[in-house]
Amino acid sequence: MEIESVQLPFGQPLTEQYVKRTNPKVESIFGSHPADDRAWTDRLRQLKEHTSRRIPADRLAAMLERYNTRVNGHRSVISNIQAIANGAPVVVGGQQAGLWTGPLLVIHKAVTIIAAAREASLLTGETVIPVFWIAGEDHDWDEANHAIIHHGDAGINKIAIDRPSGSRTSVSRTELTREAFLEAVEQLKSSLPDTGFKPDLIARLTGFAEQSRTMSDLFALTMGWLFGDQGLVLLDSDDPALRELEAPMFQMIIERNDELEQ
Repeated sequence: MEIESVQLPFGQPLTEQYVKRTNPKVESIFGSHPADDRAWTDRLRQLKEHTSRRIPADRLAAMLERYNTRVNGHRSVISNIQAIANGAPVVVGGQQAGLWTGPLLVIHKAVTIIAAAREASLLTGETVIPVFWIAGEDHDWDEANHAIIHHGDAGINKIAIDRPSGSRTSVSRTELTREAFLEAVEQLKSSLPDTGFKPDLIARLTGFAEQSRTMSDLFALTMGWLFGDQGLVLLDSDDPALRELEAPMFQMIIERNDELEQ
């Protein structure tokens, strides 16, 4: 197999300068750079020093366990949540929910989060937990509702689920019918070539469709299947239980808005 590495252009000059470390002023804005091993230990020290307004770890872990037990109950995940309850730091990255996984970059993000947590564990000497933040509060249904599938000689096939009628709300609060999910699976089934992997894939996605009420549910179940054995903890940012834990922070942001703006 011949593999060719291609560097795509950066979308933002600021990002390129930070990643490539070509402008010290840009790097100073962020205070550190992940290429410096010391930056990881410095960040861990900062986290340990600033605990006064932190959500109690046991309450956060209880919320995570309730959610992940439903959509991502792999024993590696539950073990990692118990580590969070005991104060373990985390590496967090995320993406809005999408049909099944949405675009391929979601897979890249999940793999990167897991790898970064492992690297941080080696550099700091402490267990660091990978967490995937599902941006369930996102309202852009047209970005979240589809998957692009390579359809053999026919080229590209877009499989999408229409938004239900009624007022627009977040993806995690937009309830869909079982029939809508199953129809998407049928379209996927007809788009994919027959392989040894296809029957299991379709069976699993059909099972996930049966369990899901929202696109975020389907996304979480799929991501849990793919990465649960790697200990990737999932979090839905629009989970009411999480919002309850965040309430004091939102109150402080409102009360100290002028100070924050400065």
